Amino acid sequence: MERKPFKTPDLHAPRNRKKAINYLAYPNKDPFGFFAEMKQKHPDLRQFTNKEIAGWLKAYLKSFAQEVIDSRRGIKLPGGLGAVMIGLSKPTMKTAGHNIDFGMSRRLGIQVPYLNHHTDGYLAKIYYYNNIPWDRLDIHHLIRFEPCRNLKRAVAAEMKGDGYRRYMFFGSNMTLRDLFRERKMPRADKLHMNKQADDRVALALYDEFRFD
Repeated sequence: MERKPFKTPDLHAPRNRKKAINYLAYPNKDPFGFFAEMKQKHPDLRQFTNKEIAGWLKAYLKSFAQEVIDSRRGIKLPGGLGAVMIGLSKPTMKTAGHNIDFGMSRRLGIQVPYLNHHTDGYLAKIYYYNNIPWDRLDIHHLIRFEPCRNLKRAVAAEMKGDGYRRYMFFGSNMTLRDLFRERKMPRADKLHMNKQADDRVALALYDEFRFD
């Protein structure tokens, strides 16, 4: 198969990056009014400084990220916000071309795909799902989850060893929502179970001395 020539990207070219909003970055200045609104809703927090509150939130988020990495089945967020977990997937033909080994491609001058040999070809994905039937908000369709850089890097570091073996594989036949939804029984199995139940009832009611 013919390889496409690889053009080294210009690392000094202008970037059109999405502006990241970090509410905890400058607690004393509070440029977004995050801490002021929090203290207005929860007056008990007024006795603490913004820096103290930011420290507690960062510690909680750090423990939350570690729990997501350590747990095979992920964790549920409080308040019906959904669930977050790490899963494995295989790159499709459409996405495989975008997974490029830049170091090898730069040396050879052609596009070389990154095949993830250290993880048997698996890719790690951070999944988020909030349409849990028994625990969801009415505005769940308006909520999105975007992992931060630290969580992404921690997941990548976990995949470098044998840690990836603990995670579940999600393919075309199974998605994250299947873990929270009752699977439908095939019609043939349902008919078979109904017949067995009818046979048990008939056997319980059977009386060899009754002829009516």
